[in-house]
Amino acid sequence: MSSDSPKLDEPKTVSLHFWADEQADFVPTPEYLYQVQLADKASEEILTYSDSCITKEIISYIVNKYESLYYSLPDVFSGIVRFDNFTDPFWSMKYLSKYISYEDLIKKSLLDFRNKDMGDYNTLLNWLFEYEEVGLEVFNILYFDTLDENHEGLLIVDERFKFYASPEEFKIEIEFAKLFEQKYWSVINKYEVKDEHETFVNGVVYHSPSTKRLKDYIEDDNVVIPDRNKLLPDSQICNWVPIRYMAQDSSTPSGKRLSQAHELFHQDEYENALDLYKELLETRNDFQEAWIGLAVTQYMLGNYDEALTASYRLHEWRYRAFLNIFSKQCELKSKLI
Repeated sequence: MSSDSPKLDEPKTVSLHFWADEQADFVPTPEYLYQVQLADKASEEILTYSDSCITKEIISYIVNKYESLYYSLPDVFSGIVRFDNFTDPFWSMKYLSKYISYEDLIKKSLLDFRNKDMGDYNTLLNWLFEYEEVGLEVFNILYFDTLDENHEGLLIVDERFKFYASPEEFKIEIEFAKLFEQKYWSVINKYEVKDEHETFVNGVVYHSPSTKRLKDYIEDDNVVIPDRNKLLPDSQICNWVPIRYMAQDSSTPSGKRLSQAHELFHQDEYENALDLYKELLETRNDFQEAWIGLAVTQYMLGNYDEALTASYRLHEWRYRAFLNIFSKQCELKSKLI
């Protein structure tokens, strides 16, 4: 037995704690033993990426493959720690995946910024209003530590597992984060005492946003806040359905059916596409692309409640931007009926 700390400074008492699955009377169930096998195998695969540069493709692959396993395991309040060797490195990958989920929205934000006159204060404010939530999430990527120059300045995703990422892989996220941080805090600091939101650590400025948002700061500044209840064109919603299925299993029977369903959708044959999506999900209810196809098809058919129900099956980390837009669209469309 050994203590958590290498040295004990003459303690008066030493407490011992045994987790539930470390106790002598713990009886593993068949389900527990099966999950141990799955978690150990998953951990072994995830840790093959230790001491290497991980890509967005790798992150998406790992999260897609093992997310259902992660959520099927006992939670932290169960006292079971046997699965930490899987959950800890997996969570590191899943945390980084949130940046990937915003990729399309970030591309749009950069395009909007380049195509509009940001020298006009109201135009800049509208841009910040539009991308405030994603900006407050993504700008944290600027605080990732980097390795030395011998390692080409790789981002340290998780030092415990030696997960690294190339800044080039997250180029647009970093570009957006720098742009948002510069513009956003310059506006906020006009209304708040600067030091209230800034902390200096080793020469790096860390921003700590409050629960307040931009509109709360400028509500008395005679600035027109954009209407958040404006409907988007249906074409923008349809763009979330891929033209065809391009994943590794696209040549399998289910992959071919999904590609066929996408093609029918983009040919405006919504009823036929709907039948194919439903048929596919009867045998593969974890098919995320099929769920987004089903949700948008129901939307295009005017079945907004069914569209929302289908969208609830989507993974939030991957489709967060879509879900935020889609729920509002369905709500507004329903009011027009």
